[in-house]
Amino acid sequence: RLTSPPSGPSAAEPDRIRKVLLLVPYPFVLSAVVTAAWMMTVGPGLDDALITIGILEVVTLVARQVVTLVESEHRADALVYQATHDQLTGLCNRTRFRDHLDAALQRKRGATTVLFVDVDDFKDLNDSFGHSVGDDVLRRLSLRLRNCLKGHDTVARLGGDEFGVVLEGVDLRQVMEIAGRVVDALGRPMVIQHEHRSLSVSIGVAVSDPGSDTAELLLRNADLAMYEAKRTGRNRCALYAPPMHSSVLAWTELVRQLERAVERAEFSVVYQPMFDLRSRNLVGAEALLRWQHPDRGTLTPAAFLAAAEQSGFIVDIEAWLLERACKFVGGLMSEQLVAPTFQLSVNVAPRTLRDPGFVDRSARRIAESPMRAYQLLAEITESVFIDTAESLPTLCDLRDLGVRIALDDFGTGYSSLSYLDRLPVDVLKIDKSFIDDVDHNPDRLAIVKAVVDMATTLRLTTVAEGIERESQLTALDALGCQRGQGFHLCRPLDEAAFITYLSQSSTPQRVTR
Repeated sequence: RLTSPPSGPSAAEPDRIRKVLLLVPYPFVLSAVVTAAWMMTVGPGLDDALITIGILEVVTLVARQVVTLVESEHRADALVYQATHDQLTGLCNRTRFRDHLDAALQRKRGATTVLFVDVDDFKDLNDSFGHSVGDDVLRRLSLRLRNCLKGHDTVARLGGDEFGVVLEGVDLRQVMEIAGRVVDALGRPMVIQHEHRSLSVSIGVAVSDPGSDTAELLLRNADLAMYEAKRTGRNRCALYAPPMHSSVLAWTELVRQLERAVERAEFSVVYQPMFDLRSRNLVGAEALLRWQHPDRGTLTPAAFLAAAEQSGFIVDIEAWLLERACKFVGGLMSEQLVAPTFQLSVNVAPRTLRDPGFVDRSARRIAESPMRAYQLLAEITESVFIDTAESLPTLCDLRDLGVRIALDDFGTGYSSLSYLDRLPVDVLKIDKSFIDDVDHNPDRLAIVKAVVDMATTLRLTTVAEGIERESQLTALDALGCQRGQGFHLCRPLDEAAFITYLSQSSTPQRVTR
């Protein structure tokens, strides 16, 4: 405090005021941020005008302090939000999810459950439509997920196309009901680029063991269960059990080896000849994939196809097979070892059908070969019936090229007769399970006859798979089945053996030239 007012001209009044008015900050707490209240003591000798100016200066200082405080609080809140939430969906991020999971385990309000949700084949969607469309889909999926749960349940985006859920005090029956509800809700069709498309999710479920599980262990178990759901077919949920650990590790190791196999081209092709059943003439061959595994020897697709499809490597593998087979058959045609109408069949996985470059790649392979487009037969499985909205445009584009379409393993999958006149199918391949006892089982014979009659009405070619006896061949020929393949006619042959077979088969009943 000043005992007397300072002297000086009025021009120096601001400085004079600062000397006369003693501003003392008193700290206090507002919204957890320390600031200060400013107390003013007026010295003697100041007139009212100077006191007013001083008060205004104090008010200005206080106002600036308040603005700074509010801005600091907003910045702090924004930083906290950014550090704990996913910027795309607004859900909790992985860090906050772990914090909530830790807290739930410490509260011990019954069992704590983690759902690990992964969108199946999301990379395909990003590759087809771009990341902006993919981001929009993730936002919509996050809303659907949130709507499946209660307000106090923790929902997070863990990264990429992965989501996590924490449930507290919910019994196992309710947990599995919730997981099933999430599978259904996220699998409902949505409009993507003006088309209705369906996605699917795989969910891993892990329930805490009271007093022993940590957040890290529970997350790991849910992740393992999610991979088990993918390994066993996707579009489903799986509850963690200890044996999953070894099976999932084996699956991930197989995927790693597949990646190496693609890089090193460890694959080969064998050709299963296809015959006209009436004339016994060779009319084509199916290109079958083999993996020359460095440790396990030659593997058929049954040993690795599921892992190849789910990991996405099947797209690269089938692209390699198509190029190799077209080049090989083109060489046979150039050497006049097969007829100009010789048909090459290649298997096309659902994931390859969804690949945006598949049709163009097929067109290039045909253009590079002496083959004509109608000589290529693309064999699809009945799984395309699950989502015709995705597969139908690709199949139609193939047909526009001139490629023919075969429905493989007919009668064993999802097919419905109502689809046959909607899909651009040219050939029905009757599965081996129906052929096995067609020569002595009247019921099986009646089923095969019905399929052949239906195909004839729809102007489709029929091919019998897995013919192993002459009596089967005779029965099929009598039913009107047009073509067949199997060990009784000829075993699959590698390229060298197939060339030898063609060179030695000079009689017209075996090879049409």
